[in-house]
Amino acid sequence: MYAAWTANSYTITLDQQEGHGGWTSVTATYNSAMPKIGYPIRYGYTFHGYYTGKNGSGTKYYNADGTSARNCDLYVDTTLYAYWEVDYYTLTINPNGGSYKGSTTNTVVQQTYQSTYALEKPTRPGYTFDGWAWMGAGELNADQTVFTFGLSNMTLTARWTPNIYKVTLNKQNGSGGTDAYWY
Repeated sequence: MYAAWTANSYTITLDQQEGHGGWTSVTATYNSAMPKIGYPIRYGYTFHGYYTGKNGSGTKYYNADGTSARNCDLYVDTTLYAYWEVDYYTLTINPNGGSYKGSTTNTVVQQTYQSTYALEKPTRPGYTFDGWAWMGAGELNADQTVFTFGLSNMTLTARWTPNIYKVTLNKQNGSGGTDAYWY
């Protein structure tokens, strides 16, 4: 007579840590690969897998693609925690022939999703600032003072209208010609 053993299975709760979608629990069999799962998403963050501790601490059991990072060596029902890393997005500010914060070259700012950046008006001699062209996706008017970061890198390009000046000619007692012109 020989003993027959069957590996135990355990309920693994998947705490998404402010994520959504994907699976919330799975049944794992001791000494077998963790079963593939649907992984969660969280706007402005990158998912790095599930761990026994919060914030990526402890032992990693799931990879970011929902595949097993190791065999199940858990012997009780357990909670695993999603590990998220914040994403950074780039805002490029193109003064388009003008000057932004004293610089005539592009200004690059990196911030996180839904954070804000205080915009200043650029300057350009002989031109009036009309607002920002937003990478083909829209426009911000000249009074817009705050940019809110979305889920992609963006470029804001200054829009300008040339100023029109009236020049009056002093003929110094001469005659003929025009008295003024616009440019």
